[in-house]
Amino acid sequence: MTTPRLMICNHIDNGFCHDCVEFAFKRLVHEPIASYEVKLFLGSIHEERKWRFSKHDLIRCVGEFQDAKQRENRPFCPVRIEETVFVSGTEYDETGWICTVIQYPRSYIARKDIWQFMLDLADHLLDKFRQNRICVMDDSTVIMRENTRDNE
Repeated sequence: MTTPRLMICNHIDNGFCHDCVEFAFKRLVHEPIASYEVKLFLGSIHEERKWRFSKHDLIRCVGEFQDAKQRENRPFCPVRIEETVFVSGTEYDETGWICTVIQYPRSYIARKDIWQFMLDLADHLLDKFRQNRICVMDDSTVIMRENTRDNE
């Protein structure tokens, strides 16, 4: 069993209030929250320039997007980035990326806000890396975002 760290309560002077300690103990140990995870899948080829962008390029782009969300006081989600390979038969494979956001217990964000954050991130990455398609999915829905550059 995990013991929560005790922190000085902001609403009283230099001490711990019983209600906050009790809440922290229940929140961290006894009352797990429902899990929620949204994944975003994208290739690693910049479709306009035909070069492979790196994990560092993606991390910087995601970080800049997160910073912009924070400046707008909009929900901000930590993102896990993993490399993957997409295979379509023996003639084609492409390395790519999976970006994942979870319902992080220490800073609750509503599911709809996590979902919207990932749709916004997908649109940002479509533009930044000139992707043709990016898929976003959770446990019950998958949506494919496509570029509209040819239609403009």
